[in-house]
Amino acid sequence: MRYEKYLPKITEEDMRLIAEPIDIYGQNIYNGRCVRMGEDGKPQEVCRYEGFPKTAH
Repeated sequence: MRYEKYLPKITEEDMRLIAEPIDIYGQNIYNGRCVRMGEDGKPQEVCRYEGFPKTAH
């Protein structure tokens, strides 16, 4: 692997911790999309109003 020397070494303890059940899940969504159910029952994106605040782009 080209970048293997830069990667951290994964230990058996790491793998044991990774395999444990998740007790809490958090997610940061800085600019998510609004979605609603369309008349056909499928997801439909809701258009944003003109001037909706943006972050990076």
